[in-house]
Amino acid sequence: MKQIKDIKELKEIAKDEYIDCFIKLNGGMRSSKDIQFAEGKFYVFNSIDGTDDELTEEQLFDIDYSDVGDALNKGALFRY
Repeated sequence: MKQIKDIKELKEIAKDEYIDCFIKLNGGMRSSKDIQFAEGKFYVFNSIDGTDDELTEEQLFDIDYSDVGDALNKGALFRY
């Protein structure tokens, strides 16, 4: 596993293909996600409930839409 350090790195590694990643939660739990960056949007598949999100960068960092941006800011987003 490798920590994803910032939005620039996330865009580079998820460009045009899904990457398997997770958010490290308290107590050692994980929230698994598949993330792709294409055509200026982030496509996020949430493994826990099988939902898909199509998000702008602004929405990615808005907790009302996604927890990915918050995880990036806290150093809690990792690639498998």
